[in-house]
Amino acid sequence: MRIPALALLLAALTSTQLAQADDAPFVDPGVRPGARPQNMVLADLGLHVIGIGLQRTLAPRLAVQVDLDSYTPWTNYPDKVELVGLIVRGRAFVYPLAAAPAGLWLSPFAQYGLGWAKVGGTRDLGSVWAAGASVGYTFLLGRRVALGIGLGGQYHVAHVLGSSGAPSFAGFYPTADANVGYAF
Repeated sequence: MRIPALALLLAALTSTQLAQADDAPFVDPGVRPGARPQNMVLADLGLHVIGIGLQRTLAPRLAVQVDLDSYTPWTNYPDKVELVGLIVRGRAFVYPLAAAPAGLWLSPFAQYGLGWAKVGGTRDLGSVWAAGASVGYTFLLGRRVALGIGLGGQYHVAHVLGSSGAPSFAGFYPTADANVGYAF
């Protein structure tokens, strides 16, 4: 009986703290209080991608991001196989304990694009996609410079036409996220 009462008490305290955080002004240590940045231009430096993106805060605890990335799944091949591509990635960021765009976040994502691979000396076209989720943290330095890191998992697929084996693949893989951006 004590555990449900304790869980109820913790839920009440947490929801009160979350509600108060929405009303509080954004404060970055060493900088006077001000409005939260609503937009961010960023470099997306993921495990298999490098690109540029835009993040927009839609609500105090929600932001969305879209990126255009170059894609190279270098961790998926035991031998050197050349597979490169271009993808578009969309993701949402939910900030359960802080206000966007800084703090702890949970982020589901999906990406899709085209890949090119060498198969038997010729270059073939294919589709590449992934869906997954990450958990991470974004720091705002001086209310403008954003540094974000995260880890998660994804279901990752590359299907190169005319290839049933490598360089085509499908499976669950880890994902790592790193973002460096300018918030405004």
